Amino acid sequence: MYERDWTRTIRDEGRHDKSAKGGLVAPQSIPADQLVPESEFRVIWAYMALGNYHEVVRRTDKFFRKYPKNTLTGYALLLQGVAFDQLGDTDKAIDSYQTLVDLFPQSPAAGKAVYLMTLSLHKAQEPSRIVSALNHLNDHLQSNAEIKSDSWRKNTLFWIAEGYFSIQDWQHAEETFSKFVELAPDSQMIPYALQGLAAALAAQGPDKLDRAKIYEQQAIARALELGNTPVAADARFQMGKIYFNQKQYDQALTQMDAFVHDSTNTVRVAEALYDSGLSLYNQQYYTEALGRWKQVIDGYRFSPFRSLAYLQTGRTQFGLGKFEQAIAAYQALAANYPNSPEAQEAQFQIVQCYYNKGDVRGAFQQFMAFKSAYPVDERIKGIAELLLGAYQSQGDNNLHSRELGELLRASPGSNTASSILWERGAALFNKKDYAAAQKYFQRIMLSYPNDEFAGQAYFYNAECYFFLNNYDEAASAYKSFYINYPADKMVPQAMFQVGVSFFNKKDYQKAAEGFDTFVKKFPQNQLAKDASLNVALCYKKAFKLDDAIRSYQNYLMLFPSDPKGPFVRLQIGNIHASKGNYTGAIQDFEQIPGGTVERTEGQYHIGEAYANLHKDDQAAAAFQRLLQMGPRDNEFRIAGLMELAKILEAKGSGGQTLVAIYHDIASSSKNQDIVLMAQQKLKELKGGQ
Repeated sequence: MYERDWTRTIRDEGRHDKSAKGGLVAPQSIPADQLVPESEFRVIWAYMALGNYHEVVRRTDKFFRKYPKNTLTGYALLLQGVAFDQLGDTDKAIDSYQTLVDLFPQSPAAGKAVYLMTLSLHKAQEPSRIVSALNHLNDHLQSNAEIKSDSWRKNTLFWIAEGYFSIQDWQHAEETFSKFVELAPDSQMIPYALQGLAAALAAQGPDKLDRAKIYEQQAIARALELGNTPVAADARFQMGKIYFNQKQYDQALTQMDAFVHDSTNTVRVAEALYDSGLSLYNQQYYTEALGRWKQVIDGYRFSPFRSLAYLQTGRTQFGLGKFEQAIAAYQALAANYPNSPEAQEAQFQIVQCYYNKGDVRGAFQQFMAFKSAYPVDERIKGIAELLLGAYQSQGDNNLHSRELGELLRASPGSNTASSILWERGAALFNKKDYAAAQKYFQRIMLSYPNDEFAGQAYFYNAECYFFLNNYDEAASAYKSFYINYPADKMVPQAMFQVGVSFFNKKDYQKAAEGFDTFVKKFPQNQLAKDASLNVALCYKKAFKLDDAIRSYQNYLMLFPSDPKGPFVRLQIGNIHASKGNYTGAIQDFEQIPGGTVERTEGQYHIGEAYANLHKDDQAAAAFQRLLQMGPRDNEFRIAGLMELAKILEAKGSGGQTLVAIYHDIASSSKNQDIVLMAQQKLKELKGGQ
């Protein structure tokens, strides 16, 4: 998330009012009976310059009571707030700034007060108190044309936007940053404003992420123009976050790597390395991901992302079946961060590691340690069921009564046997209660990953996601199944279903890749033909027509004698025709074997192609061939005969041939409107005779 450096030093104001003349005056040199508001203010300023903040507070309080409506009172309140802040009294500083904004909203000091109040409110962790001042001053700035053109007020507008951002009023932050960018395009603060604008958009949801990226790119460009490399690097970091949230992991990785290369902000660099590891992990580059997290672990001992890097390392090693390495990572996490939430998760995962590597007794010992350290963890019962089921399935007669008692006490009412879970899940699945069934399958996956039903549970867990129309999770679950159970007989079906999941999600590119992988992996499987056809269909729906043609042609090479060959040739011809390649389409349609329904449709398209080429004689000849083709009621045959009749009528010829055509149409078509039309034409032809 976007962050602002709230410790930026405020440049001291060199002069307090255009009417003031002369330098600072020492307090002792002005007799009390000669003091006027301007002189008194200079005295306050002098004490401020000398760092005597207590005296500044005392004198500004007196000045305010004495001259409550003087224009210099606004500046006096500003100095009072700064003095309170320097003395560590944040609440009183905020009160001074708030009073200034309430009483003197048109004063140039009000803009700086809003900014300083924002800093103080962040210190006091009370950002909501600023909202009324922000709205009031913003309305005033927006309604005053003279103020809009003033550079000091434009900067005020920037700090108002920052204030809105600090209280997470994203819409007002977006509007105010946009206004600042419009009014002050040459300001040194533009890169920060563009960053703030991008972050405000990103915070409003995924629909605005593309716009957010545009402003981050502009922030990078402007920062580099101004020689502000840290801001440019920070914008790259934020853009990487946006790409990651959009699951565009390649682009996220590019931006994070650029940030790591350019930035000296060690806190952010550690986060960027961690995130780049996640990007690599999500692309299944596990070794590279582990390398990034190792950089965080070895090089950034005080980063909050170091514990997360340990955790992700353990999870990844676990997923790769490297249980010893996973245990080492989890143990290091627990040792270095014993009181963190990640340590609790690590100790839980250690139990899973021992279990999955087949050391049930070791898993029991780790379970007891976990139960002792975290007695109210809601997962204790699940672990106990897992271990109890493992002991039962292994027929371990050496289970000590103490161990058995501990497991039973930790899992009251447990069925313990995965077969019971499977039977219940299967029964619910057959009743199409997929959500309820899935809970049982997932319980088997968690509690009995090495059980005979585990593979089936993984597969039907994916099936539940599929039938619940959760296609992203379905695709992921199918992949998890065939990765963990590569020898299972359902692997081909699962791999095929990955393609179907992406197809139903209308992600046709990924669907095509999934089906293509299936064909290459299982060319002899009974689903291979369907998968091959689906590759072409996906490309067709994705409007990648050349890829679709190549895929259909590949199907004909792989399955030259398949009954679907005529259908495939028809599809190739249709694609060529849709691209305007009518000559190629004619050649494709003519290759369709005779005596098939596809050839009848293809013959119609041949005539249509010649018509599009303005070759009416060839079109008529093509349509006339439909007289000898079947089925007689085929809609394309009827359509072709109607086109033939139109051509003959347009030429003023036909005679008995035209009569024969309309007789054919009238006796063959199942469409009553077409039949009536043909009968009417026959009456007209007879009347003309």
